[in-house]
Parts: sequence; C-alpha cells; structure tokens
Amino acid sequence: MEQRRDESGLRNDGRSSSGGGHASSETVLVAVPVALHGEALTFRAIVIGILLCIGFSVVGAIGALLRYEIIGTGYLPRGVVFIMLLLLLINPFLGRFSKSLQLKRSELLTIFCMLSSVAGIAGQEYANHFYLNLAGLVYYSAPGTKWEGAFVKHIPEWLLPSTDPRSIVIRYFFEGLPAGTPIPWMAWLLPLSIWTIYFFLVYTLIALFGALIARQWEERERLLYPLTQVPLELVSGNGVSHLFLNPLMWLCFAFSASLYLIRGLHAYFPALPELNLQRQTEVLFPSGPLTVFNYMPVHIYPEMVGISYLLSREVAFSFWFFFLFRKLQQAIRIWLGINIEHERFFTMQTIGGYILLATSLLYTSRYHLASILKLALSRAKGESETSVLGSNPVASPRLLVFGIASCFACIWIWYRVAGIDWLYGLLTLLGLLVVSIVVARVVCEAGIFVYSSPFRVNQALFDILGTDRIGAKNTVMLTAVSWVQIRSTATMAMPYFMQCYKLGSVANINRKQLLTAMLLSIYLAILVCHIAYPYIIYTHGVGKLGWWPSLSAFNTANLLGNNLFSPRHMTLGDFAALLFGASFTWFLVKMRLTFLSFPFHPLGFVAWLGWPIDRYWLSIMIGWMIKVAVLRFAGYRAWYELRPAAYGLILGICFIITVWMLVHLFYPAPPVIIE
Repeated sequence: MEQRRDESGLRNDGRSSSGGGHASSETVLVAVPVALHGEALTFRAIVIGILLCIGFSVVGAIGALLRYEIIGTGYLPRGVVFIMLLLLLINPFLGRFSKSLQLKRSELLTIFCMLSSVAGIAGQEYANHFYLNLAGLVYYSAPGTKWEGAFVKHIPEWLLPSTDPRSIVIRYFFEGLPAGTPIPWMAWLLPLSIWTIYFFLVYTLIALFGALIARQWEERERLLYPLTQVPLELVSGNGVSHLFLNPLMWLCFAFSASLYLIRGLHAYFPALPELNLQRQTEVLFPSGPLTVFNYMPVHIYPEMVGISYLLSREVAFSFWFFFLFRKLQQAIRIWLGINIEHERFFTMQTIGGYILLATSLLYTSRYHLASILKLALSRAKGESETSVLGSNPVASPRLLVFGIASCFACIWIWYRVAGIDWLYGLLTLLGLLVVSIVVARVVCEAGIFVYSSPFRVNQALFDILGTDRIGAKNTVMLTAVSWVQIRSTATMAMPYFMQCYKLGSVANINRKQLLTAMLLSIYLAILVCHIAYPYIIYTHGVGKLGWWPSLSAFNTANLLGNNLFSPRHMTLGDFAALLFGASFTWFLVKMRLTFLSFPFHPLGFVAWLGWPIDRYWLSIMIGWMIKVAVLRFAGYRAWYELRPAAYGLILGICFIITVWMLVHLFYPAPPVIIE
C-alpha cells in the first residue's frame, strides 16, 4: 500500500513552484492504487465518526468558552490524536471477542479524518468568533457606549437575534440568564438559519478548491505532508502498530508527557517544581537597535521539535532563519531612525509574498487545472478522468469545476443580498482562496502545528483601500462575514482537507465518500455549535467565560470602531513593503527552482510573521539542529531509525495536554500551555 522514497530518489523528479517541496523531502509517502476508487467507507465507521464529532464539538465548546483550553488545537489536533490512541487501545480487545468487531485501518483513518475536519470549528476557526461577536456588535452599540449606534444600522435585521442592546436576547447573553428564565432560542432561529447557508457554502467551497489541486501536490510535486505521518504510523497495520513496540518511542513519549504532567500537577500541589517551558529572553541589550531581541519568546514545544525532525532540512532552517531575519530588519529600521509601524511594514511584505506565492502555485498547476476544466466541459469519462485525477479521485471533474463555480457564485450573491458591494465581496472571496492555498502549502510542506494567515483578508482590504473609500456598511459587513475562516486566528480548513485527502490516497480509502463524510461532519459540528455556544454563554454570561472569549466581542467592537472612525491610508513605505515582499518571494522561488542546494525556502519568508512562528521558532531550530547532526555524523539510515523518537515527543504531549484539559473541566486550574 505504501512506498517510501528517500531524498536521493526524489531529486530528479522536478521542482515545485514554492521551492521544490517534493524535491527536498527526505521521506515521502506515495499512494499506490490497489482498487479503482479505493475502499468504500463502512457504515459503522461513519456512525462512530459522527457520534465522536458531536461529542468533540460539545466538549470543545465547553473548554473553549469556560476555560479557553481548545481541545482541537493544531493541524494534528491533540484531542483527535488522544481519541485515536484510545481507539487503538480498545481495538485489540474488540478483536478478541470477534474479528468482525475490530476496526480496520481504513475505518480508523476515516474516523480520524472526520474528527480532524471539525477540530477547529468549536474554537478559533469559527465558533469562538461568530456568536460572541454577532451579539457584541449590538451590545456595544448601546446608548452611552463609545460606539453608540455605530454598527447595528449597517447590518440587516434578519442577520441579528435582536437590534436592541437592552433586549433580554442581548443583555442576558452578556450578563447571564436569571434563574428560571428560558433561553430565547426563537430570536436566534432566523439569523442562524441564514448564516448557516453561508457557513456551509464557505466550507464546501474550500473543500472542493483543495480537491482541485490535491493530485498536483500529492503526485506531481510530491509534498511531504509531515503531519500525516503520525496517524499513518499509528495505524500502520490492522494489528498492533510496530511503533507501539518501539522502546525509543515510549521513552520520548514519557519524557514529553512528564514535562507537562509535572507542570499540571504544580497547579494542584504548589510544592512541586514549576517547569516553565514558555519563557522570554528578558533584557539582553539595554539600548540601541538590538533591543528588538529583548523579551523575545524562547518557548519549548516538544511536539514541534519532533515535527521539525521529520521536515526537510531547508524548510525547517528557513522557518527559524526568517524569524530572526524579521528581527534583523526591525533592528535596521530602528538604526535608520524608523521607530514606528514595524508590524504594518512586515504585514505588507507578507501580503505581497502571499499574493506572489499563491499565483506561483496556481501557475505551476496550470496544466493540471486546464485538464480538469477540459474534462468537465467534455463528455469523456473512464480512462480520461483516471488519467487526470487518478484512480481514486476526491471528486469528479464536473463537481470540481461547477461545484466551485456554484459555491463561489452563491456566496457572492449572499454577500450582495446582505448589502456588500459586488467588488468588495469578490475581492474578499478571492482573498480567502489566496490565503487558503498558501496556508495549506505551509502545513502540507512544512508541517507547522498551528498556523493561519498573520493578516485577515478583510483587514488587508481596509488597510490597502481605506475604510472611508470602502464605506461604513461594507466595512461592518465585511467584518461580520470574516468570522468563519476569513478571521481564523489559529487554523484554517483547507490544510485539514488536504491532509485528509492524502491519508485517503495512501490508505486507499474511497476519497469521494471521504469528502462527503467530512462535509457531513462539518455541517453537523456547526449545528451542534448553534446549540452548545448560546446555551453555555446564556447560562454563564460573557463576563464569566475564559479570558479570551470574555474579551472577544469587546476587542472586535473596538477594532471595528477604529477602522470606521480612524481610517488608514497606504503610504509610499507601505507600497514599497508590498512590492518588496512580492519581489523577494519571487526571488526565493526562482532561486529554489534554479539551484538545487539553495537553502532558503519561500515558505519560511511568508510564514515569518504571527504568534505561531514567534512561539515555535526555537523548537523548530532545535529539531533542525538534531536532524542535521544525525545526518552529518550518523547518516540517513540512523535518521530514519530515530524517527520513533520524534513520534514519541508528538504523541506524549498530545496525550497529556488532552488529559489535563479534561481534568480541568471538573477540577479547574490554570492551563498548562498557552497558545
């Protein structure tokens, strides 16, 4: 079912537009089709997956709102890995009763994909933003507040549960329901129904857009998909995985888990030592340009060390190098007397890099995309479809082309009905696709555990075009529609889809059915959040939620208010930064395509900004240094044989962090990790 190719075997396969991700991968999993269209999904796998998705969404909502501990964090979601470990523990015992009861490898991976697809929904990808902010724009428009009457007049009434900040629908949402007062569900019925249409369309669009380029990345460019190696190793056979028989894996599992076991126990037993793995540099330089290195995060994340060990060397190197390169740029700016707008300067560079890289990725896929379009418009089937999309396609050519076009058009029409100008709606949708493809590339090629665009598409439009030109109604509504995917602050949906498509390909699961199962899981998770989130918020009140959700609506109102009443305009320096970011990304892409050993990867540059790289840079450096040392002094074979150590670091922290999150639901204590 799986073939492995080492680095030397891939060097002659060509280079990808983002810098040859497939050519630089030390190990690539290549799917070998066994049966046309893959193995069909079983009914029990779908049922188990659906039930687990419902439970996962409910528990995720409780943890995210009350504790701000998100069980679905990351593109290798810790809570999902925890569930997989439990299933793998139970599975052999089921086999003792009857072989028919034991879940097969394809069933386990189907469940993993269904859970992965919903991991971020009850969290920062959607739910943590939408409900709080929707009610918040009404609440913070109340008479006597800073933004009195500023927001509600620009939002259609049928998109809000109430337009009156003093109504019980809004007031009790923030202050909590008095004892015996029922939740005003009927007020939410119409707006949630209309918003749900939009949510379903957005996720369907992204799923089909990912399916459009899946084969290009998997077979033509042969990306590494580092995070998929973990579930594949966990379920490498229908029996007990060889990984669980490796003592090195268990040693590193115990090491990783023990770090956060001690840290978690310290909250209950202060006499135990406190292991602070999230430190900062304090004051290294008292004055001058090098003060940019003061208070720099020096966090240790064992799972990111393990993931970096699995990455290609140039990708891992580029991520920590360009983080320091950003710091160096800031130091040079200070030396030149430029002491303001550093964040905006780097954001503009990143926007330019995103646009160039997305264009490059689509240009590299042009023949693949043209073949799909030609096939969708023709009546040819069978061998023609197989030659373009492979023997196990994610969707038919017609569904890909007409499905994407239909979803795009329907979302654009939804925007128009909601009052968004046609041009700004179009730019928002195009921006969403640009951001999605770049973030997916970062995850599928570089394996970053948590990553989303450091800029928001709507905010980029505000900064580049100016909110005074865009208009107040467009500004408010573009902010509102950003609360699903566009505003995501930790993960985005497309990388989850791309990784699951890869798992389906390697494990020979019917990917058309897998796509349907994942979309069904997402739709269901959104509907579960429609019940769980309002219930929890009305029961407790916004003021009693965790530190982040309790301030979410307030911060959103302030940001929107500042955008409305203090519009920004592009300066010559902003345009220069935008152009430099695009030009430098083009230079990196060109050099990677021209010189085989060029060490700087463009993904490192476009991902150099934002809280994930600020926190992960040191762990990536450590993982890279370990890999370089092993390859230099012990060789490729030793690196390969030490991979179980990396898996142990990853699995250990996924297990213990999830355990603590569940414990904290019943015995509250401070989070053991801040993300």
